[in-house]
Amino acid sequence: MPYIFVAASAISVLVTVFIIKWSMDKIKADPEVALEKVQQYMFVGVGLAETIPIILIIVGFQMIESVNEASELFVPMGIVVLLVGFAVFFIFLQLKVGVPAKIKPQVHTMGFIGIGLSLSIPIVSIVALFTMMP
Repeated sequence: MPYIFVAASAISVLVTVFIIKWSMDKIKADPEVALEKVQQYMFVGVGLAETIPIILIIVGFQMIESVNEASELFVPMGIVVLLVGFAVFFIFLQLKVGVPAKIKPQVHTMGFIGIGLSLSIPIVSIVALFTMMP
């Protein structure tokens, strides 16, 4: 049962990180492209990509039940924490690699927005896993 929240986190993080990487690569490749247009596509893409994880979260909360021992939540919680670490590390890596000096502030802004977007579902999953404690 707790793995429905892990699945939601995994789908959300992997797809969101991919969309953010695509957006940053588009800005890095052509700094003259309109930043607003790329951010618009990024927000729409992330919004569409998080529909399945949101449905999984809703289903998970409807079927939520307490576990017998807290140790049953160690592995799911560990996986979600690793996904959070992966998202933060990957996005920070995108901020440091191949960014021209003149667009560094725009890429940093996009990166920090991306971190917030990629961590929303994992944070909800962590809260849901804590509510399953005995």
